[in-house]
Amino acid sequence: MTTDDQLRAMAEAAGIATTWRDVHGEEKSVGPETLRAVMAAQGLPENAAEAREALRALADHLPPLITATIGPDGVHVPGAEIGRRFRLDIEGGGRVEGQLEQGWGGEARLPAISTPGYHRLHLDDAHCIVAAAPSRCVTLDDLGASAHGGVLPWALAAQIYSLRSPRDMGIGDFGGVAALAASAGRRGCAAIAVSPAHALFSADVGKYGPYSPSSRIFLNVLHADPAAALGSLPDDPGPADELIDWPSAARRKLARLRRLYEAAADHPGFVEYRNEAGAALESHARFEALHAHLLARDPALWGWRDWPVGFGTPDSPGVMRFARDNPGEVAFHAFCQWLADASRGAAHQAAREAGMPIGLIADLAVGTDGGGSHAWSHQRAILPDVTVGAPPDIFSPLGQDWGLTAFSPLEMKAGGFAAFLELARAAFRHSGGVRVDHAMGLQRLWVVPRGAGPGTAPTCNTRSTTWCGCWHWNRTATGRSSSARISAPCRKAFMAGWRRPASLA
Repeated sequence: MTTDDQLRAMAEAAGIATTWRDVHGEEKSVGPETLRAVMAAQGLPENAAEAREALRALADHLPPLITATIGPDGVHVPGAEIGRRFRLDIEGGGRVEGQLEQGWGGEARLPAISTPGYHRLHLDDAHCIVAAAPSRCVTLDDLGASAHGGVLPWALAAQIYSLRSPRDMGIGDFGGVAALAASAGRRGCAAIAVSPAHALFSADVGKYGPYSPSSRIFLNVLHADPAAALGSLPDDPGPADELIDWPSAARRKLARLRRLYEAAADHPGFVEYRNEAGAALESHARFEALHAHLLARDPALWGWRDWPVGFGTPDSPGVMRFARDNPGEVAFHAFCQWLADASRGAAHQAAREAGMPIGLIADLAVGTDGGGSHAWSHQRAILPDVTVGAPPDIFSPLGQDWGLTAFSPLEMKAGGFAAFLELARAAFRHSGGVRVDHAMGLQRLWVVPRGAGPGTAPTCNTRSTTWCGCWHWNRTATGRSSSARISAPCRKAFMAGWRRPASLA
């Protein structure tokens, strides 16, 4: 039987804080049942000896990806011995060979790395990727924006849905963003920060909160400007009412998108995009089509966890059969993603052509809805049965539960952070910068087990060194926000990466 003291020791070893300090500076303890729930969400057994062995095996095993910061320190290589021969193939050409050195703590380390990039490390019969990050984020100087137009740089922020145009059908789209970018760029604007454009739920147009998306990998198709991909189209004015009626406009937009699909399903641009986007796009498109099919049959089947047996994962027999029997429905949702992607690309290009040194700044939500496409497609990568929130403070004395999913730190490490890298690449696609909502998530998250109140939840360490290292490698401006109390060590870590920051926030 595991005692409470053993449980707390195992939780700390797994990166789960067992105590926290509230807004008044008082130390609080996390209860044992809450700790057990969060450890179970990370896939750790309740037995202390078994959990200790699982963590030791993970720590002693060469992971698929390790991160380093270029400079004199080199990087620890888990599971390797001092003096072992290595070969490091440098991304873009070049090779470094030698023996692993002894670090200050007696660990085996690679020697200093001076070239940023994703390099391949070979150790006899083992290999992994070494993500060597720059020592800081990109700066305004790096982007040529520190004195744009002879004055200090300035930027605009806009909610996409409010940028109305003659053909947006009641909700602003990337065509409106492109028009604003062209006009603002000519007047010396360096960037435009836009609201989140993540994929929502086409089958439920009443769920339109941009910070609770179905997927952060794909886009909100209601923001698509079809003309960006299909050329000039007739205007289709929205309703005369000046207020935005999202559900009504969404239904009209989706009907128009379906008509466009029926007329251009074989467009070469769509065929090329679908082939390049691969399995990730197919999973999302299948989710959208299946979600609409099942929701029309029974409103109780809104979340995928409530779907019938055979539909629980993208490669389930029922899903494969549905995709085979309904190819047009799946293709329609892939087609809508092509239009949205082309639209965002055109808006960013318009900004750059107008003289903006940065262009669009995308907005990355802190998580996704647990009933959405991303959670369905990445079940191993996320923490099951817990959601993200914030601890009690003066404004929310009971704490906050945002109902969003979070990546599993242990699964990220075991899987080479593939899901996080996929997210980062999607965020930076067709944008010159990204605003990270609740940027503290790169270091720690307040996770709430199902059925527990947010006021008693623990903080989960999200391995900030690796996540920030992967993030810094992207050569774009980065802004950040956080609603959490920031401890001194956390603040130091962020400021080290964001010194002379290219942040417009």
